Amino acid sequence: MTERSRRDARFAGDLGRGFRAPIGGIAIAMLVMLPFTFALTLLVGWLVSWPSPVMILLAGLAQGVGTFWNAGWRMRTGADDGND
Repeated sequence: MTERSRRDARFAGDLGRGFRAPIGGIAIAMLVMLPFTFALTLLVGWLVSWPSPVMILLAGLAQGVGTFWNAGWRMRTGADDGND
């Protein structure tokens, strides 16, 4: 198994795990990912001149995927266990 396939498997596993995260973990993940997805949307909007509905759809898709990935990653690594 190559490093890329291991990374892809971790990403897919974290994304699936994020769908089973508690609502509090999803809320934290959403707040963590918001600046990153906002910056991505601004960058893409600056590079291309897509109409507004397409950019809103892109922003929502990026926020959704990022939120559930981050929630799954936080569950896998134990970032939400209160040991900060």
